Amino acid sequence: MKKKIKIIGSGTHSRVILDCAMSLKYQVDSLIDINSKKKTNEKIFGVSVKNNVYLKKITKKDRIFIAIGNNKLRTYYFNLFKKKTNIINLICKDSSISKFAKIGKGIYVGNKSVINAGAIIEDNCIINSGSIIEHQTVIGRNTHICPGSVIGGNASIGQNSFVGLGSNIINKIVIGSNTIIGAGSTVIKNISSNQIYAGSPAKKIKRSK
Repeated sequence: MKKKIKIIGSGTHSRVILDCAMSLKYQVDSLIDINSKKKTNEKIFGVSVKNNVYLKKITKKDRIFIAIGNNKLRTYYFNLFKKKTNIINLICKDSSISKFAKIGKGIYVGNKSVINAGAIIEDNCIINSGSIIEHQTVIGRNTHICPGSVIGGNASIGQNSFVGLGSNIINKIVIGSNTIIGAGSTVIKNISSNQIYAGSPAKKIKRSK
């Protein structure tokens, strides 16, 4: 018998999450549109989209996954439901995770991603398609690692951060919390919290708000 789950979020990121869930043989009960109170007949890949009234119908017995790419919004719903119900992980079949890595709660690991020995992925993170998290690297909670990014060994990225598409972060680098790394960047020196960096090598643009 297939395990049932509900997916919170119906935006573009939800398509990837839904595809992963289906490939793992979950029965997706519905996707919940967090922005709409109106009833809809919309379906995504054959799964009904429900309005946000259904958020109130989630119970302790439900399994859920939060399919929201935006860090702040995803964190809001993670904190709202983490003690109320079972937030699962979705690990795509063709990803590779070392048995010596530690994975938190509410984690998405995309196709062809690699998480190597000793790495720690804290709660509510997105490790998107084709990313590599090397040995003994720590990814702080609520962080989004975009597709094709490579994080070297013994590195650390603080909570609520965003690493853009195809970025490279060399080994032993420390990046603070609430920091944005622009797409295609190469980070070769430590970056403090609340910053925006981009380029190759990455340079400071402005402080994030």
